[in-house]
Amino acid sequence: VISAAAHPTQLSQLANWYQAPAGPYAASIYRKAFNAVVSDKALEHMVPYFSQTQLPRRGQSLPSNMAVAIDQYLNANAASLQLLHEAAGVERCWYGGEVTPKLGAERWELMSKAWHLLAMQAILAANRGMPDNTGDSLVALFRLTASMRHEPLIQSCMVRASMDLQTVQLLERVLGDGGLKLANLDDLSLLVAGSLHHKTLARAFIVDRCRGMNS
Repeated sequence: VISAAAHPTQLSQLANWYQAPAGPYAASIYRKAFNAVVSDKALEHMVPYFSQTQLPRRGQSLPSNMAVAIDQYLNANAASLQLLHEAAGVERCWYGGEVTPKLGAERWELMSKAWHLLAMQAILAANRGMPDNTGDSLVALFRLTASMRHEPLIQSCMVRASMDLQTVQLLERVLGDGGLKLANLDDLSLLVAGSLHHKTLARAFIVDRCRGMNS
């Protein structure tokens, strides 16, 4: 049954099976974005996600000092954010032969920082009453996590699910703060539906299944 589905049954078969898709894919742009993330220690204690600083309750505006700190932090990471939005415009993604948790762990950490930047961008745009910018940042967040969707690693699936849950919580916050344009909601609806596809979960077990069969 596994072979009939064209899935590998041995770890040695993974390299030939997990190959790049046809056409352009976003991984190289995402890698550039991850490497462009700037850590500003002078500001980190004043911004959420990168510190213990908590966002205000839903429906409450950002404190002025927090809004300024977020704005400055995002400006310091303008190059990374531009690349993240560029990558979001490319439908396919494939990170290469990264089919082991050891090779994926560093990327997952970098991806988490990129998620935090886009999340702050969405929050600041919502606070400023800029629904188009807010929607673009939320779409980029779902595109970022979707870049792992076809990986045959259960760890990638867990990381993606965790980030998607945080993005949904952020979406709920933004909708409470002022809403989004209909076009953004349509895009987000498709992305959420795509993230729940059962074949994605089945694919996530391929590496572990090969290990089990080897044993």
